[in-house]
Amino acid sequence: MKPISDSVAGLFCYVVLNMSPPMSSQQLPPKEQALFKRIVKCYEQKQFRNGLKFTKQILSNPNFAEHGETLSMKGLILNCIGKKEEALELVKKGLRNDVRSHVCWHVYGLMQRSERKYDEAIKAFRNALKIDKENIQILRDLSMLQLQMRDLEGFKETRYHLFKLRPTQRVSWIGFALSLHLTEDYELAIRVLEDFRKTQNIEAYDIESSEFLLYQNMVYREAGKFEIALYHLESNKDHIYDRRSYLELKGELLMKLGRNLEASHVYHQLLARNEDNLDYYNLLEECLNLKTDDDVQDMEAVRRRLYLYDEVIKCYPNALAPHRLSLSFLPETEIEAPCTLLWLYYYLALHFDYLNKVDNALMYVNKGIEHTPTLVELYMHAGNMVEAAHWIEEAQSLDTADRYINSKCAKYMLQAGRIEDGIFMCSKFIREGLSSVESFSEMQYMWFEIECARAYRKAGQYGESLKKCHEVERHFSDIIDDQYDFHNYCIRRVTICSYIQLLRLEDRLREHQFFFRAAKCALKKKQAAKAEQQRLNKMKSNTKSKQDGIVDECKRQPQISAEKLASTSQPLEDALVFLRPLIQLNCTYPQAYFLGFEVYYRKMQDNQSSIDVVHEVTGEVFPERDAILDLFDYNAQYLQAYHNSIRHRLAVAEVMYFLNREKQAEAVEVAIKVENSMQDVNWKVCRKVLHRLSNRALFGVVDPTIIENYKVACRKRFPHAAAFFDQSLSSTLLANHVSSSSDHDNASDVNDVTEGLYDLSLP
Repeated sequence: MKPISDSVAGLFCYVVLNMSPPMSSQQLPPKEQALFKRIVKCYEQKQFRNGLKFTKQILSNPNFAEHGETLSMKGLILNCIGKKEEALELVKKGLRNDVRSHVCWHVYGLMQRSERKYDEAIKAFRNALKIDKENIQILRDLSMLQLQMRDLEGFKETRYHLFKLRPTQRVSWIGFALSLHLTEDYELAIRVLEDFRKTQNIEAYDIESSEFLLYQNMVYREAGKFEIALYHLESNKDHIYDRRSYLELKGELLMKLGRNLEASHVYHQLLARNEDNLDYYNLLEECLNLKTDDDVQDMEAVRRRLYLYDEVIKCYPNALAPHRLSLSFLPETEIEAPCTLLWLYYYLALHFDYLNKVDNALMYVNKGIEHTPTLVELYMHAGNMVEAAHWIEEAQSLDTADRYINSKCAKYMLQAGRIEDGIFMCSKFIREGLSSVESFSEMQYMWFEIECARAYRKAGQYGESLKKCHEVERHFSDIIDDQYDFHNYCIRRVTICSYIQLLRLEDRLREHQFFFRAAKCALKKKQAAKAEQQRLNKMKSNTKSKQDGIVDECKRQPQISAEKLASTSQPLEDALVFLRPLIQLNCTYPQAYFLGFEVYYRKMQDNQSSIDVVHEVTGEVFPERDAILDLFDYNAQYLQAYHNSIRHRLAVAEVMYFLNREKQAEAVEVAIKVENSMQDVNWKVCRKVLHRLSNRALFGVVDPTIIENYKVACRKRFPHAAAFFDQSLSSTLLANHVSSSSDHDNASDVNDVTEGLYDLSLP
């Protein structure tokens, strides 16, 4: 939670000091009114001690001890010095004492905004406007919150109100045009922008006018008026000082209009400005029609592209991009390097692994290890993260100032189950005076937090794992919340094009792979927690009471608590924090929708009566449903169609057990079948099967002998994969490397850490 920003504070104080006669039911005499104005000035100048002193002078008078606006201002000041609970109580008390004061409602809205309770803040601002309908600052604050919440229709209405109140201000015109643009009312937005442009006198060098012209052109383009946009761009080119943007837009518009030859000249001009921009080369090839569906076989296209890049190299001999891009379509030539044979082994192993020729791939992996046993990629490819972490730790010790290899080493250590080692390794590059946890959170070290979450989950420390996932989610919430301060600033400085890009980025922010990875890790744990909760509900009541005690104790902790997350009584409700953004964004990750099904299905199980009613109604409305699709037959057909894939067979097995719990043996047999002729025989897929067999929610309690036999078969097929090692061998291997580390290691944790080796995190 953040304090109210300086810009909001300053504008708020301006409004309070210059407000019209208030409609408040509590009026102050001149002396106290002067003190109140000094309170507001102290708040604006961040002289919080003096501000509190003046509030005390007013409130110490028995006649004004319950003055609502003074209480609200005192709460606002206390909020700035971190006393949030006391501040909120004072603001609420002030509002109760003077409910007809727009200042009290405004302050209450600002408090709610600082707590990220945007809906409540909007309600407060609307109540303030009922009292003072033409208060400019409250209208501005309301419009910013509406934009923050993407209430675009409400934002348009508020900006129109501001436009009518202040028609002579530039901010009013641009803000109203922006609201029309965001609601896709392009015609009216174009009219507003053009009318405003006619009233402006463009000076010799005016960056804000240049940005305005670029924004006006953006609206033309998004309205599909490419001819007008090109004419507008050319007619105002002398007043657009961002030449790169001007040329890029000109090239884009010429290509939209089919004038590719002219566009190619523009991209040549752009290459003269930046000869290593790969996008310019790709667009230049597109302009000259040099790209084909199969350039490898079309030698004429290869010749023409080579001629183009030869000419570019002559013009820009120091450019690296044309040399590099030529390699993507030129025929292979002889290349010599010191480790040619080693990398040949490595890429042959990758090639045969891709073709699912496991024996050939393993042969080349072994040859590579014999050739250079310190090449960490070979151990990682073979599934031995412990050995890979050991060798990359050796490499890191050779250059301790290299942050990249330091981060790589930390990642490998976490994947090998060496959590403390990984944290210690990554903490070498944090700022002095801060703990590693504080520093990682401040730097938003999301890749590291995700790897920690996976490592903790595999080690059975579910609370710590969920804590890391929620820390990642908090980073994304902070990023979204930080856009609030730009709503007013960008309109005033007319940086609208960049601002629009920011808004659209924020709208899709949680599509980022870091959020999806954290969500996937958290959702898997939440589902497991729900299954475990259902099992515990059948146990004795004393066990349940102990767990309830843990939850009650953790509820008093203000920070993210690993214990509270691990012992939550509503894991599926908590999971929606991660699931809803993915579903609402229509994200491109198919697994997100599968995880969504898992969560919502388990939520439905809690309300079996509703399910029975739905089944009864659908049976009456759709009597042909069962005739069209029989799940058992469909699953059998699916197995027949994809019998040659381990992943598909695993899915069939899970559905088979899901539909009929009595077919556990048949389902397990379908899942564990592995043949060399199958498409996806690799250690990662087999590790996934091993993990699923151990999941009671998917297959029930599987005979340990079956699991052990499957593990032995996988160990023979993938001798380097640590996921299939015996526990004694894993413990010995890990202990050998841990014992050689620095003093911060704890040898007594070796057996606990090794548990994670049997189920390393999926990529």
